[in-house]
Amino acid sequence: GCATVEHRSLLDLPVPARQLDELAATAEEHAAQDDTVVSWVGGCPEEHLVEWARMQTRMNEDVPTGELTLTPRQVDTERIRDSDRRMAEQGWSKVRSMALGPDGAGRGYTELFVSEHDPDVVVQDDTWVARDLRGHRRGLRLKVGNLRRRQDHGGGALRGPRRRVQTYCEQDNVALRRINAAVGFREVDTLRG
Repeated sequence: GCATVEHRSLLDLPVPARQLDELAATAEEHAAQDDTVVSWVGGCPEEHLVEWARMQTRMNEDVPTGELTLTPRQVDTERIRDSDRRMAEQGWSKVRSMALGPDGAGRGYTELFVSEHDPDVVVQDDTWVARDLRGHRRGLRLKVGNLRRRQDHGGGALRGPRRRVQTYCEQDNVALRRINAAVGFREVDTLRG
């Protein structure tokens, strides 16, 4: 049997501003009003490093692994800095958004990777929301904020002629697959590993 089944999905770019506005309004109707979403391009700002590392560690603990037995990877601030530096050296720009509670604790995040070497495809990487806070459209709110940040960013490396965002989602992650469909992703392949 297969240890994991993933779906590859594509989203056409640019996403019309009106569509992003409608999605943002839908997310706002359901989202906890005390969240603050912050977005940036490039390396993780110092003031968010600890929470970003904590959320990535928690995401690693939540990743569905099918029949595989894996030890979740612990992430610290140094690993975040190293990853940001290495990715930048290889020509990648990271576009990230995170949801913060009133106490400054990270509640969720999402990230896009944009390569200066690929004029066509943007990579949607992780999207994660704390388990006890799911079901309030935070994932949708984060994805919309991140797509908007990428499309509005003044840097030529992020705008360019890119035609699609590509993402992979585990078959059992019904909530994220639903969010991706709402944003406009269409499933194009099924991968079994």
